[in-house]
Amino acid sequence: MATDEATLLHAVIADPDDLSPRLALADLWSGERGELIRVQIERSEAMRAGRKSSKAGMRAHQLLQGNAKRWAGPIADRVLEARFLRGFVEWIVVDAAVFVRDWKTLFAMAPIRHLDLVHARPVIAELVDCPGLERIAGLSFNFAGTPRYDPVGDDVAIALAASPRLRNLRYLDLGHSELSEAALAAVASSPNLPRLELADLSGNAIPEMVEMTSGDYDGTIMDVWPGPGIVDFESRHGRREWLHPMQRRMRQVFREEI
Repeated sequence: MATDEATLLHAVIADPDDLSPRLALADLWSGERGELIRVQIERSEAMRAGRKSSKAGMRAHQLLQGNAKRWAGPIADRVLEARFLRGFVEWIVVDAAVFVRDWKTLFAMAPIRHLDLVHARPVIAELVDCPGLERIAGLSFNFAGTPRYDPVGDDVAIALAASPRLRNLRYLDLGHSELSEAALAAVASSPNLPRLELADLSGNAIPEMVEMTSGDYDGTIMDVWPGPGIVDFESRHGRREWLHPMQRRMRQVFREEI
């Protein structure tokens, strides 16, 4: 690996929000690998601005066919699924025990911003004390396993709410996790989520809490249209801004991986 290439890769991993080293690598690699970086960045920027991006999305899908595992590199063999955003693996589906054990290695391989964890309950004590959680922007538990959702339950939700490791979390998905009102209240009243922008708590004990959700540019921050159940919930537990509508520039964007 050339020195410039290694330096740029390190820069991408060290600062996932800086697009400059990604674009520099697109120039360096050129070909289909460089094109993937450019079209996925184009798509994310268009979606942020509320513009259509279907052509860029379709081209990215085409480029990844037959190339995804090779371009993902060694991390593809360590996780259940590696998803590309902005040209690199930013989203991983991984067993919670593997993340607790190997998070340093995983973060050294890719600019990971979002975790979708499977089988969190058996290792919840270790998970909520894992320093690796401090480096993520999004956390969910619902894209792997059979059935589609892997419910975490009250004990996991309450432990997450009490963890000081989630201070940088922007998006939390606890939808369809069989949570009681007490667990939902623990999340809503947690002082350990200062940067939380949006949470999906639909499909739990409070009926009609959420009417509809839609995905943002990278699939980790969702817009939420609350249902009538939110009024009753907040009358007992207080208002939380991240439970309320956020229609960014009046657009509706669906999660790219659905």
